[in-house]
Amino acid sequence: MEPKWMELARAELGVSEVSGSGHNKRIVDYFADAGHPEVKNDETAWCAGFCGAILKRAGMPNSGSLAARSYLKYGTPVETPQVGDIVVFSRGNSTWEGHVGFFVGETDTSVKVLGGNQSNKVSVANYSKSRLLGYRRPVAPTAPALRQAGSQDIAQSDNLIRWGGLGALTAAGGGATGGGGAAPALPAVSNPTVDSLQELGLMANLWKAAMEGAYGLIGVFQKNIWVSGVLSGLIMVYVGYRIRQVRLERAKRGDPLSNQKG
Repeated sequence: MEPKWMELARAELGVSEVSGSGHNKRIVDYFADAGHPEVKNDETAWCAGFCGAILKRAGMPNSGSLAARSYLKYGTPVETPQVGDIVVFSRGNSTWEGHVGFFVGETDTSVKVLGGNQSNKVSVANYSKSRLLGYRRPVAPTAPALRQAGSQDIAQSDNLIRWGGLGALTAAGGGATGGGGAAPALPAVSNPTVDSLQELGLMANLWKAAMEGAYGLIGVFQKNIWVSGVLSGLIMVYVGYRIRQVRLERAKRGDPLSNQKG
């Protein structure tokens, strides 16, 4: 079964530019839906506008740009494309111009692409693999989709929430039974990615510093060490949820996975 955006893209086949001074409103609408309502004509290169509009209509993020090559830093890279993946090509000898569309199929030497501004219309056309720059797979801005795509941010968020919750419950259990309880050990996970924490306005070692601060409360609650354990766990859970929130916001903008930017 094809992804929803391919169904929407196929429904646009045949839409073409208007010759003369007029402009096809459906093409102008592509620009608007892609996030660029300032473009009011069908003469501006619109292959990226078409892709962006179709993805947006399907409830997916887009690159936010009208530059075809912007999609080289979108979603997640793939080596073996599937129908509906984004495919990006070079254009002439330019180092920045290109063409973008949706993958339909391939031969040994060419890629079949459903795209806009192909001979001035939405069509399916073949492009030489000698011009191929890369394939990218759209990723839905949800935690399960990002987790499946291998997002390090989501994995770190999961670990912090899991271990923090477990630690808080364990410490609280110790307090409830009258035992001293023990603050949970820091989980063996790496620091959250710099990308996420920069957007949070925090340093890369934020969560570790927060944990150390919570453990410092032991001195305050010497007779009730379990309170420090509970607070430590809750802080871990909070930081985990904040990292997840930032990652989802970035995904909604079409940002690539942080471990795949290069």
